[in-house]
Amino acid sequence: MVGLSRIRFSKWNAVFLFAASVIMCDLRLVELGDHFMIFDSMTVEVMGYAVGVLIFAFVPVKHIINMGRIGAVLALISLIAEDITPFDMSLAVYSVYSFACGLCIGCALYVFFNALNNTERMANLIIIQLYFGICVYELWQNTGARAFLSNVVVYILVMFFMLSLFTVNRASIPKKDDPKSGGCGTDETCCRIGKGGGQGVIFYIFIVFAAVNAINVYIIEKDVYIDNSAYGVGILVAIVIAVVVQFVFGRSVLFKWKVFLIGSLVATALLSIDGILDVRTGSLIGGISHSLGYIAIYYLVGGAARLTGCIRFFRRFCILVFLVSFVLEPVIEYSFIGLDVKNNYIALGIMLILVCVTLVFYPAMHKRIFDSTWIHDISMVKRQKIASGTRGTDGPDSLEELGLTPREKQILGFLLTEMSVKQIMIELEISKGTFNFHTMNLYRKLEIQSRTELFAKYKDA
Repeated sequence: MVGLSRIRFSKWNAVFLFAASVIMCDLRLVELGDHFMIFDSMTVEVMGYAVGVLIFAFVPVKHIINMGRIGAVLALISLIAEDITPFDMSLAVYSVYSFACGLCIGCALYVFFNALNNTERMANLIIIQLYFGICVYELWQNTGARAFLSNVVVYILVMFFMLSLFTVNRASIPKKDDPKSGGCGTDETCCRIGKGGGQGVIFYIFIVFAAVNAINVYIIEKDVYIDNSAYGVGILVAIVIAVVVQFVFGRSVLFKWKVFLIGSLVATALLSIDGILDVRTGSLIGGISHSLGYIAIYYLVGGAARLTGCIRFFRRFCILVFLVSFVLEPVIEYSFIGLDVKNNYIALGIMLILVCVTLVFYPAMHKRIFDSTWIHDISMVKRQKIASGTRGTDGPDSLEELGLTPREKQILGFLLTEMSVKQIMIELEISKGTFNFHTMNLYRKLEIQSRTELFAKYKDA
């Protein structure tokens, strides 16, 4: 069933880790207007957490949760230290806090990739965007709300994260080290997304998103005419659009990423033009496009990682996050430092090139990723029909007359697709033993012996 019922609140200590880690990392960036070397405090934050995330590219799987626990404790200690150290040392202490948050985010990413279903991942992304839309762009201008968020809520989040990690059971996360397969499972479809260049396309999409985001940050920080309220409203609108596009119209996740690129181009163009209407419109479109891009890329990466069940995918993504955050984003910021505040045309030109390249290669990218039975992009509407067992109900031997159980109908619907056994088990969140039990009963009732016979009898019915 698609909807809130798929969020497993009983597993609260794993379900909302990613959202908590991202928000607590960003929330402490308050009243730190000083520069560290040539970079501002926001860049120091990004570089600090990037180093923390990089560590998870080398940590054995059995120690990932423990590293997250260390990060949570270090984050709490750093928060306390920030409140008692002189202001001229605050940025240095904050860099330690950012590193601790990187450890928390790396651990949360591992859980986000391997332990959550589609709805839970989407819920995390929506919570993060609600934070940016409401807190950052709507409440951040209020000094009282700002102080409360940075000094009270951040402590609550860090302690929640710590409590969650110290109560989570590592065995509940379906991942194990396997030296023979580089950390992958033994199923033959493991790392399937990496075959044919699918993994490279996903990483390219993430790099483009990071580059556009870095340019957007430059515009937001440097352009005094940005309308923060309109930008925040745009983020809230994007949440509605993302949910409707994904769950109602069943459009591709990559489609939202394309909308993000085009929207960023339009917003940059509008912000380069004088006039209140253009600024407000550009800010609104900028908020919509950025939020859609964030939701799309992390939903895409999370789904790919969950499908492959491959620790190598997770490790490579950690390295990519480090390179993007520690190298690409600071380079873009430093390149823009010498530019005039009104000179957004270079940013506009860069985005125009990215959009043109995307439109040219979009069909090929879509094919590389989704034509390899990557089930996490199946529209939720279609998947609901499959899971309800509606396919094949008019074929030989009506299913209603065969006395199939609801679970057997679900499995039947999925077996009639091109999904592998592993993919079906991931989607239904059942073990192989449970899958075999229901499949044997299903075959017995259908009077068949194999999936080949099932296709022959019901596929075109």
